[in-house]
Amino acid sequence: ESIMISKWPESEKEVIYPEKENEMNLMIDVVTALRNIRSEMNVEPGKNISVVIKPKTKKESEVLVQTESHIKRLTKAKDISIDKHAKKPENSASALVGKIEVFVPMAGLIDLDKENARLKKEIGNIENEIKRLSAQLKNKNFVERAPKEIVQKEKDKIVLLKEKLDKLNHHLK
Repeated sequence: ESIMISKWPESEKEVIYPEKENEMNLMIDVVTALRNIRSEMNVEPGKNISVVIKPKTKKESEVLVQTESHIKRLTKAKDISIDKHAKKPENSASALVGKIEVFVPMAGLIDLDKENARLKKEIGNIENEIKRLSAQLKNKNFVERAPKEIVQKEKDKIVLLKEKLDKLNHHLK
């Protein structure tokens, strides 16, 4: 019989495991958080990272231990410490995955002085752009003559720039 006229396949409820799906989603979220840290902190793709994970529950710890080798491979982590009582390492980037804290110590991965200089320069550029847009929006001629969509677009840009500025200041700390 042709698949064109065949009955659409139905899922088999006995092979659906919601608990396993949740465990997989936890691993995926941790991998995503670590990749985001690498990207945001400009860690070279070829460099191996160290990871400290602070789970909140015993179940989270068990899942993370079971999937540790996959997390290592997918994030280029040389070592992962999974400890319910872990403290945030000095000079580390962090992320939250639900209630799980994920840390990546930055020592040796990036030149902190260069990264601080780069962040300060980017913060300065964003602050100047916010001032420019604010001045433009304070100009009555611009606000009255420009289409409402353009004015709203400029206001939205300021909101996005302020969010980015907050994030950069957080990274600088």
